[in-house]
Amino acid sequence: MIYVFDTSAFIKGMDVNVIDQSRCYTTDGVLSEIKNSFKRQRIDISIQSRKLIIASPSLEAVRKAKQAALQSGDLPFLSSVDIDLIALAITLTTDVIELADNTSLLEVITDDYSIQNVLKHLNIRIHSFMQKGIRDFIRWEIYCPVCNKIYKADKNNYCTDCEVKLKRRPIQ
Repeated sequence: MIYVFDTSAFIKGMDVNVIDQSRCYTTDGVLSEIKNSFKRQRIDISIQSRKLIIASPSLEAVRKAKQAALQSGDLPFLSSVDIDLIALAITLTTDVIELADNTSLLEVITDDYSIQNVLKHLNIRIHSFMQKGIRDFIRWEIYCPVCNKIYKADKNNYCTDCEVKLKRRPIQ
């Protein structure tokens, strides 16, 4: 099994040193978000013992991750670290054997609902570490809560007319 770890898993205490016979990956960006010295030391030990591999996604995978996040409506709610994590999962899926039920032996460990939603849209397996996690893919609509103007799900965070912070709601 191949696991890709998000920041939330490490912050909530996941220790990859206890996982046997699996390959564990994360990105440099995820590491930069770990501020707790004890958790960072645990991660450094797992890197030194080669239990955790730091990898970068391909540029094509980053493009695909951004496109999927745009389609789902999650893009404004994802950081560049989140996009790189999703892209790393896309990059690694090209190396993973597909199972009979069209799922793969790759799983992303995250409690971030926006990351989970994009991964669900991409048919990449997710596992929530401390929370329930999402069941179904949700397509979001970005709108102004004052004037109700609809926006494309890019990185625009404020209404161009009202200058109010944009919100999202599920599209039926």
